Amino acid sequence: MAAGKDFNATDYIQHHLTFLTKPVGDGGFWSLNVDSVITAALVGLLAMGAIGWVVRGATSGVPNRRQAFVELLIEFIDDQVKGIFHHGDRNRFIAPAALTVFVWVLVMNAMDFLPIDIVVAPMEWMGLHAWRPVPTADVNTTFALALSVWLLMIWFSIAAKGLGGWIQELFCAPFGKNPLLWPANLLFNFIEYVSKPLSHSLRLFGNMYAGEIIFLLLWIWAATGLIGTALAAAGIDLRNVALVRPPRRREVLWAAEQVLRACACHALLLWCREVRYAELRRLAVAADASQALVMLFRPLQATQTSSPAALRLVLASTADGLDVRILKCRGPRSEASLRLRVNRPVHALDRSSLAAARARDPVAQPCPA
Repeated sequence: MAAGKDFNATDYIQHHLTFLTKPVGDGGFWSLNVDSVITAALVGLLAMGAIGWVVRGATSGVPNRRQAFVELLIEFIDDQVKGIFHHGDRNRFIAPAALTVFVWVLVMNAMDFLPIDIVVAPMEWMGLHAWRPVPTADVNTTFALALSVWLLMIWFSIAAKGLGGWIQELFCAPFGKNPLLWPANLLFNFIEYVSKPLSHSLRLFGNMYAGEIIFLLLWIWAATGLIGTALAAAGIDLRNVALVRPPRRREVLWAAEQVLRACACHALLLWCREVRYAELRRLAVAADASQALVMLFRPLQATQTSSPAALRLVLASTADGLDVRILKCRGPRSEASLRLRVNRPVHALDRSSLAAARARDPVAQPCPA
């Protein structure tokens, strides 16, 4: 992505869903997704080259693990072809073609398991900022595969039955040879022939496209955690956010104090269950020196203890937002609560799940000290 551009989770996903497209003619239709073509050719050559390398070194004795895996793969494909193809020698073309398509689609789908940023990093170093490494997430690739198999199916049907026999089957199957049934037979076969490449291509494309988005969300989650994912979903640029998770309470307070004394941030959000008054006092002094916005979230039980904070708020979740009550402030204090309508950034959980989480964990109902 271009340097210096602020982007959130949506921009990150859209960036990685952009093809490297080059026009090959007039109009937007005549264009080529270079990344899909190169990646598909590369992984196909590597996969089939690896199988060929194992086959050339195969022995008639006890097979090693590589040979046993390839033998199982070939036997599986051969059994599938044996149950479908009953005309001629299947080992001449059909079985090798089925093995090639199966392995090729498998390795292209497996590209989705690789971390996207690591895969495309060499391309970005070469100035190619748009590169999608999953060829089957491109509808052009799936349509090309489906149409190729569809044409081969028609070719071998004609080769086995003859042109006349194939045309006769179009008009006489499956309802019978009565001329009155020819239109129904032709319509039925036409729908079947047209739906096969459409269903095969769109089903594979839909599955891989959805899987690609899910894996992008998982990479965001792995990099930032649940809190970072929620912040990114809310439109916050994660490059301006640092998430610190010290294992112990004292380390949490020490890290917060050091960040404030170094004036290294504009805002600090801190979650801590138990804090002594002396520790709160040190944080207050550091916050005043840094001029940063500091919010310390504590459980509701903390309202019964004293605090040097200039402003203390009690927050309570409601059905449509947030209820805010002022516990302490400088100057006169209002006893009335303030009702705020809030759009929750955590879209994966419904309100009942959030309520259940609050009932289990008192920290889920915070109060800035």
